[in-house]
Amino acid sequence: MKPQSSAKTTKLAKKQIYKYSFVLYIIIMTGGLIFCVYILNNIFAQVYDTAIPNTTINENVVFDNLTVDEINMVTINNSLIPELPSGRINPFTE
Repeated sequence: MKPQSSAKTTKLAKKQIYKYSFVLYIIIMTGGLIFCVYILNNIFAQVYDTAIPNTTINENVVFDNLTVDEINMVTINNSLIPELPSGRINPFTE
């Protein structure tokens, strides 16, 4: 009876694998995709860490007066409220 029971067991195993083949395929593919993304993430993280050296910011940076004046002019011009035609209301003001 041993040969019949092992034959039944293998037949049952094949049937179960065939029955759940799609689920097993999805699980294996998802695991492979997760593994690939993890490996690529580690590779890019290592490249990024070695590509950008640790630099210190020079705190003695001085802007010239012309640049500061141009920035002030832009902020002053943007703070003006535009004139709308009569009967119109600006929805962005309170």
